[in-house]
Amino acid sequence: MAIEDYLTADEEVQLQWAGQVKSGLQNVAGGAVDFAATNTRILVVSSSGSSKDIDYSHVSSVEVKSSPEYSFAGTQWYLILGFFFLPTGLIMLLVGSPDQTNLAGVNIILGLGLLVYYWDDFDGFGNLIKSDETTVYKITLITGDEDAQQISFKTTDDIGATLSRIVREAD
Repeated sequence: MAIEDYLTADEEVQLQWAGQVKSGLQNVAGGAVDFAATNTRILVVSSSGSSKDIDYSHVSSVEVKSSPEYSFAGTQWYLILGFFFLPTGLIMLLVGSPDQTNLAGVNIILGLGLLVYYWDDFDGFGNLIKSDETTVYKITLITGDEDAQQISFKTTDDIGATLSRIVREAD
Protein backbone atom coordinates (compact mmCIF):
# COMPACT_ATOMS: atom_id res chain seq x y z
CA MET A 1 0.00 0.00 0.00
CA ALA A 2 1.14 3.52 -0.70
CA ILE A 3 1.82 6.15 1.95
CA GLU A 4 -0.93 8.31 0.44
CA ASP A 5 -3.52 5.68 1.46
CA TYR A 6 -2.77 6.42 5.13
CA LEU A 7 -3.03 10.21 5.02
CA THR A 8 -5.93 12.15 6.48
CA ALA A 9 -7.60 14.96 4.53
CA ASP A 10 -5.58 17.73 6.21
CA GLU A 11 -2.21 15.92 6.17
CA GLU A 12 0.59 16.61 3.75
CA VAL A 13 3.85 14.72 3.31
CA GLN A 14 6.84 16.91 4.11
CA LEU A 15 9.51 14.23 3.77
CA GLN A 16 9.42 10.73 2.34
CA TRP A 17 12.16 8.07 2.24
CA ALA A 18 12.79 4.34 2.08
CA GLY A 19 14.71 2.41 4.69
CA GLN A 20 14.91 -0.62 6.90
CA VAL A 21 13.57 -0.93 10.46
CA LYS A 22 16.29 -2.03 12.87
CA SER A 23 14.40 -2.05 16.20
CA GLY A 24 11.37 -0.75 18.02
CA LEU A 25 8.59 -1.44 15.54
CA GLN A 26 7.55 -5.02 16.20
CA ASN A 27 4.25 -4.76 14.30
CA VAL A 28 5.93 -3.60 11.09
CA ALA A 29 7.61 -6.44 9.21
CA GLY A 30 11.38 -6.32 8.89
CA GLY A 31 13.01 -5.50 5.61
CA ALA A 32 12.37 -2.55 3.35
CA VAL A 33 9.69 -0.08 4.43
CA ASP A 34 8.52 3.34 3.33
CA PHE A 35 8.59 6.27 5.75
CA ALA A 36 6.87 9.62 5.58
CA ALA A 37 7.01 12.63 7.85
CA THR A 38 3.77 14.58 7.59
CA ASN A 39 2.75 17.79 9.29
CA THR A 40 1.36 15.74 12.23
CA ARG A 41 3.13 12.37 12.48
CA ILE A 42 5.65 9.88 11.11
CA LEU A 43 4.18 7.01 9.08
CA VAL A 44 5.92 3.68 8.56
CA VAL A 45 4.43 1.30 5.97
CA SER A 46 5.80 -2.07 4.88
CA SER A 47 5.24 -3.64 1.47
CA SER A 48 2.90 -6.17 3.11
CA GLY A 49 0.67 -3.37 4.39
CA SER A 50 1.74 -3.40 8.05
CA SER A 51 1.95 0.11 9.38
CA LYS A 52 2.72 2.27 12.39
CA ASP A 53 2.28 5.96 12.95
CA ILE A 54 4.13 7.97 15.59
CA ASP A 55 2.75 11.26 16.75
CA TYR A 56 5.39 13.96 17.09
CA SER A 57 4.37 14.59 20.71
CA HIS A 58 5.86 11.18 21.56
CA VAL A 59 9.27 11.91 20.01
CA SER A 60 11.68 13.52 22.45
CA SER A 61 14.84 13.24 20.37
CA VAL A 62 16.15 12.39 16.90
CA GLU A 63 19.64 10.85 16.83
CA VAL A 64 21.57 10.43 13.58
CA LYS A 65 24.75 8.42 13.04
CA SER A 66 26.36 7.91 9.66
CA SER A 67 28.76 5.17 8.66
CA PRO A 68 30.14 3.75 5.43
CA GLU A 69 28.86 0.44 4.12
CA TYR A 70 30.80 -1.50 1.51
CA SER A 71 29.62 -3.89 -1.17
CA PHE A 72 31.85 -6.03 -3.34
CA ALA A 73 29.60 -6.60 -6.35
CA GLY A 74 31.59 -7.25 -9.50
CA THR A 75 34.57 -8.70 -7.66
CA GLN A 76 36.17 -11.50 -9.67
CA TRP A 77 36.30 -14.12 -6.91
CA TYR A 78 37.19 -17.08 -9.15
CA LEU A 79 40.25 -15.32 -10.53
CA ILE A 80 41.32 -14.36 -7.00
CA LEU A 81 41.03 -18.02 -5.98
CA GLY A 82 43.01 -19.07 -9.06
CA PHE A 83 45.76 -16.57 -8.21
CA PHE A 84 45.77 -18.01 -4.68
CA PHE A 85 45.72 -21.76 -5.45
CA LEU A 86 48.37 -21.76 -8.20
CA PRO A 87 51.24 -20.18 -6.19
CA THR A 88 50.19 -22.08 -3.06
CA GLY A 89 50.46 -25.35 -4.96
CA LEU A 90 53.83 -24.40 -6.42
CA ILE A 91 55.18 -23.43 -2.98
CA MET A 92 53.89 -26.67 -1.47
CA LEU A 93 55.53 -28.64 -4.27
CA LEU A 94 58.89 -26.89 -3.87
CA VAL A 95 59.06 -26.58 -0.08
CA GLY A 96 56.69 -29.22 1.26
CA SER A 97 57.29 -32.81 2.15
CA PRO A 98 56.66 -35.68 -0.29
CA ASP A 99 53.37 -36.34 1.54
CA GLN A 100 52.07 -33.00 0.32
CA THR A 101 52.71 -33.72 -3.38
CA ASN A 102 49.13 -34.80 -4.05
CA LEU A 103 47.71 -31.73 -2.30
CA ALA A 104 50.14 -29.49 -4.17
CA GLY A 105 49.03 -31.06 -7.45
CA VAL A 106 45.36 -30.45 -6.61
CA ASN A 107 46.12 -26.79 -5.82
CA ILE A 108 48.05 -26.33 -9.07
CA ILE A 109 45.36 -27.98 -11.19
CA LEU A 110 42.59 -26.06 -9.44
CA GLY A 111 44.45 -22.75 -9.75
CA LEU A 112 45.25 -23.29 -13.42
CA GLY A 113 41.70 -24.42 -14.15
CA LEU A 114 40.18 -21.32 -12.57
CA LEU A 115 42.62 -18.99 -14.30
CA VAL A 116 42.18 -20.57 -17.74
CA TYR A 117 38.39 -20.75 -17.48
CA TYR A 118 37.89 -17.18 -16.20
CA TRP A 119 40.85 -15.49 -17.97
CA ASP A 120 38.53 -13.67 -20.42
CA ASP A 121 37.07 -11.76 -17.45
CA PHE A 122 40.50 -10.52 -16.32
CA ASP A 123 40.73 -6.71 -16.64
CA GLY A 124 43.97 -6.27 -14.73
CA PHE A 125 44.93 -6.63 -11.10
CA GLY A 126 43.44 -3.25 -10.21
CA ASN A 127 39.98 -4.47 -11.17
CA LEU A 128 40.01 -7.81 -9.37
CA ILE A 129 38.33 -6.42 -6.29
CA LYS A 130 35.65 -3.82 -6.89
CA SER A 131 34.13 -2.19 -3.86
CA ASP A 132 31.45 0.45 -3.65
CA GLU A 133 31.10 2.66 -0.58
CA THR A 134 27.67 3.92 0.42
CA THR A 135 26.95 6.19 3.36
CA VAL A 136 24.25 4.69 5.56
CA TYR A 137 22.39 6.77 8.13
CA LYS A 138 21.13 5.10 11.29
CA ILE A 139 18.37 7.23 12.73
CA THR A 140 16.96 6.63 16.19
CA LEU A 141 13.79 8.24 17.47
CA ILE A 142 13.72 8.45 21.26
CA THR A 143 10.13 8.18 22.43
CA GLY A 144 8.63 8.57 25.86
CA ASP A 145 4.99 7.52 25.74
CA GLU A 146 5.13 4.59 23.31
CA ASP A 147 5.78 0.92 24.06
CA ALA A 148 9.12 1.12 22.29
CA GLN A 149 11.46 3.65 23.91
CA GLN A 150 13.69 3.72 20.83
CA ILE A 151 12.76 3.25 17.21
CA SER A 152 15.76 2.72 14.96
CA PHE A 153 15.97 2.50 11.21
CA LYS A 154 18.62 2.86 8.56
CA THR A 155 18.49 4.55 5.20
CA THR A 156 20.82 5.75 2.48
CA ASP A 157 18.98 9.08 2.31
CA ASP A 158 20.49 11.95 4.32
CA ILE A 159 17.25 12.97 6.03
CA GLY A 160 18.41 13.44 9.64
CA ALA A 161 18.52 17.23 9.81
CA THR A 162 15.28 17.67 7.89
CA LEU A 163 13.47 15.07 10.02
CA SER A 164 14.73 16.70 13.22
CA ARG A 165 13.51 20.10 12.01
CA ILE A 166 10.06 18.70 11.11
CA VAL A 167 9.71 17.03 14.53
CA ARG A 168 10.72 20.23 16.38
CA GLU A 169 8.46 22.50 14.31
CA ALA A 170 5.47 20.22 14.95
CA ASP A 171 5.63 20.80 18.74
